[in-house]
Amino acid sequence: MEKLLITLLISQTILVLPVVSTRFPPLETEVAILTQPEGNVRVRREQRTLTATDGMLLDVGDVVRIEGDGTAVIFQAYVPITRLRANQSFDVTRRSPPPPERSLTTEEFTSFKVQYIAAKRNRGNPSPVSMGGSEDAQLTLLEPRNSVVLTSRPTLHWSRVPDSTGYLINIYDHNEAVVCTQKVQVTQLSALGSCQSLQPGNYKWEVIAQLGERISPNPAFFDATSFTVVTEQRAAEINKVVAHAQEMAVSEREAAIVFASTLMDLKIYPPAETELRAKLELSPTDQTLWALLIETYAQTKRWRAREKAKEISAGTPTVELIRSLALRR
Repeated sequence: MEKLLITLLISQTILVLPVVSTRFPPLETEVAILTQPEGNVRVRREQRTLTATDGMLLDVGDVVRIEGDGTAVIFQAYVPITRLRANQSFDVTRRSPPPPERSLTTEEFTSFKVQYIAAKRNRGNPSPVSMGGSEDAQLTLLEPRNSVVLTSRPTLHWSRVPDSTGYLINIYDHNEAVVCTQKVQVTQLSALGSCQSLQPGNYKWEVIAQLGERISPNPAFFDATSFTVVTEQRAAEINKVVAHAQEMAVSEREAAIVFASTLMDLKIYPPAETELRAKLELSPTDQTLWALLIETYAQTKRWRAREKAKEISAGTPTVELIRSLALRR
């Protein structure tokens, strides 16, 4: 009889356990991100009240509240980007499709979260140029630069070298074989010029400035970088993702941040840099924009620009200083 009672109790426990576990699901963490807190911004988490910090990750059940004057921006998938103002609050709840109009997709939220956290983490890392790197470079390849291109005939851009009489361009495939060589007098090779279209794959390109009748041997007048040509199918997928993020970015500064981080996630860095610099001209002290811009320079190995951006952002940024980051083509 005693053995039978123990068996019954064990069987009842086994049957009850699944029911108990569904009543108390695990907490969903890091489902939203808080940026740009200004003033008295508090986060209520269970029985605690926390002071909001820039880049703070939020969990389901958190409540963000602006105490008095202040502001903060909340990013969460399936939710329109939310800018909180004086005495407003935001409850982090579970969200699922279908999303309301102009909401973040899960992909957009994830790309922003990943890029922004990486940008904040990497911002304090020194650049090679600050550790004795070359300071006399005159020529810089601008686009594509360590990035993805969506066409088999990309246009190549680089910075202008004063007094140059021309430029020699070489493109190499993944086997280091030359697939294109051209000379031009301007600072771009439009749609590859007379070169053949490029097949999907990885490439490197270089430009050497010509001074007078000869190509200069001075390394200050040379630069090289890489890019990847994607397949037509992948290009179509990327264009679809970019189009949605760009549509959101038309009228909102915060949506422009998502657009730029989407481009960064897809390794389309030059347009991301352009977008971030344009928005910084409207909001020169926005440290979210600065963090992402500095990260684009790190990813494209434009170390002098990265150090200059760090210096400007730590001081009193102006439109003129922001525009000075753009190299002349």
